[in-house]
Amino acid sequence: MIDVPVSVLDTALVRVERPASEALSHALTAARGAERLGFRRYWVAEHHGSPAFAAVAPAALVAWLAAGTESIRIGSGGVMLPNHHPLIVAEQFASIAALSGGRADLGLGKGTGAANPAIAETLRRGGPAPSDQAYADEVRQLLGYFTPGASAEAGVTLPESYPPQAWLLGSGPSSAALAAELGLPLAVANHIRPGATESALDVYRSQFKPSRWLDQPHAMVSVTVIGAATGARAEELARPYEVLMAQARAGQKSALFTVEQAAEYPFTPAERETVARLSQGGVQGDAAQVERGLAELTSRFHPDELIVNVPIYAIDDRLTALAAVAGSTLAASADPDPQGH
Repeated sequence: MIDVPVSVLDTALVRVERPASEALSHALTAARGAERLGFRRYWVAEHHGSPAFAAVAPAALVAWLAAGTESIRIGSGGVMLPNHHPLIVAEQFASIAALSGGRADLGLGKGTGAANPAIAETLRRGGPAPSDQAYADEVRQLLGYFTPGASAEAGVTLPESYPPQAWLLGSGPSSAALAAELGLPLAVANHIRPGATESALDVYRSQFKPSRWLDQPHAMVSVTVIGAATGARAEELARPYEVLMAQARAGQKSALFTVEQAAEYPFTPAERETVARLSQGGVQGDAAQVERGLAELTSRFHPDELIVNVPIYAIDDRLTALAAVAGSTLAASADPDPQGH
């Protein structure tokens, strides 16, 4: 068993010939299951312009999941800040934190969550992609609203009883360096860029500066997990997501295939290479294999927390996978807040 807390990341996957509303319903069912199993957090992503993802409005989805759960922390993994004014994000998540009794996490990312350049430009209201400095300035502006008394001085009214817990998300050294400079916890997207995780963690830990948010670095690492009763079943369940990722890297858009459709999909050599590269950031198999894989990842990166991406559409199969993960952890229900809220 591993000895770090574990959380869940949900992209609200949409399956072919099924409505996006069903994916959102599955998210609530899975969040409640994760709560029963003792997971620490349940985060939702922000994606735009893709038929595969229903998580397009993180603040709305986070609020709904928070209302439907009781104890698990609910948050964004993450809000893509270039799409939103910092004040709006501060108001939304301060409100969610107040309404949920302080269970809100605010994970921030630099991208737009849109592969289509036209959609990305629309989200930025016609503006250019933000520079690293512009992004850092917006993060600082947003954090400033959560400083006690600062929002009132700026003429802004926020519920201040339960400020949200702020995180920076990233997959490389630049986001890690900003999180270290600001003294924020860091969530590393190992499931997207597994080859960059070690360097991001090195930068974060070596450059970290204590802040009013944190006294010492606190890093969470993501991992894709496909767990099932048998290794063979896990391989079947993994195939639709492998097809989706391979198609996305090739610029093709599709909702998630069924298990049967994915089994018949003919991967090109380039697509197989994509799948093999992404599999480095994942764990797959029965409960024992999942436990070994998570233990190996923990031993390699020494994270303070793990967050699992479980890209399985059928909700019963997804809950089975979450149960396999929960059986691997000793500390999923430990103190949920590194920032001490």
